[in-house]
Amino acid sequence: MSPEIKPGFRLLLVGAFSLLLFLAAVFLRLAYINFAGGNFNTGIAFGINFASPLLLILLPTILLALLWLTVRTKNYFWPFFFLIIGGLANFLERIIFGNIFDYINLPIFPTLNLADLAISLGAAWLVISFLYGSKKF
Repeated sequence: MSPEIKPGFRLLLVGAFSLLLFLAAVFLRLAYINFAGGNFNTGIAFGINFASPLLLILLPTILLALLWLTVRTKNYFWPFFFLIIGGLANFLERIIFGNIFDYINLPIFPTLNLADLAISLGAAWLVISFLYGSKKF
């Protein structure tokens, strides 16, 4: 059983880790553009093409809902935490650069970045938690 994390500290954790993921994306964007190439994703997750102004309305709405859940819920904190930090990092990158830079190439998975990994981890963790009924994450 994990110790109780206060809502203010939850916000601090979300902000700090979102910023770290975003800064890693900026650094890797510069490094890969100059040395190794990469993939600029103007769509949504895993390169699915959905370049629409609607995306800039939907994403903040979803992120605000996830942030509220992350701060308010005592159960499922960590899965929501990973979902929100990945989502915020990608959202910041999309707002500032107009796209997401994907730089991790896996043979059995579409090209992605660290924020996508955080989102995938959070989603998988949440699904497994719901399936097995464990609420103490």
